[in-house]
Amino acid sequence: MKLFSSNNINDIYSDILQYVINNGYRVGECYQVDDVAVRITNVGLNFDKVIVKSRAKIGYIVKELLFYESKTDTINYIFGDNVIWQNYSKNGVVVNYNALIDYEYLVRELKNNTRHCVVTLYHNNYNTYDVIGHPCTLSIMFYRKGDKVDMKINMRASDVTYGLPYDIVYFTYLANKICTKYYDTYREKVFLNDILIICHTMQYYLKK
Repeated sequence: MKLFSSNNINDIYSDILQYVINNGYRVGECYQVDDVAVRITNVGLNFDKVIVKSRAKIGYIVKELLFYESKTDTINYIFGDNVIWQNYSKNGVVVNYNALIDYEYLVRELKNNTRHCVVTLYHNNYNTYDVIGHPCTLSIMFYRKGDKVDMKINMRASDVTYGLPYDIVYFTYLANKICTKYYDTYREKVFLNDILIICHTMQYYLKK
């Protein structure tokens, strides 16, 4: 497992990108590496730590967050004819992660049994969805140690240019939303500490 770790994604993003390009083996129209982990420490509410300034577009980040919050499975709600989303959809339909997340359960388990504070985004009935392929993110775990919450993400695949720079912002948003709901429920403050993204494969696509 190749680990990249920092308290700011911008300090390591170019290293991650070059690692995939320089060490990747050819799979179709991409270079791919196996088993890459990205850790960002002491995140809290500081989104500057997770926004890749050389890659991510703020307007697009906002659109993605609005899409997830809508819980709709229709990409035309936000993205219209966006080529990338069309490639991952079937007839404009995708699986919206946020629609699969039970916030009440996660908050309860974060309080009472933090090892069980897990959301699984892939299941055996996935093929019943009218979509193409399988979700990139398989599961997310929140682990509380006192007032600090670590987030661990298990990913099937991650596109280093068009996936990672946006996924990490969504993950940060999701974790902070959990922390806020935890406070609303128990009147105890908890804070996002570290984010660890484990990617079984990571890709750099030659064409988009």
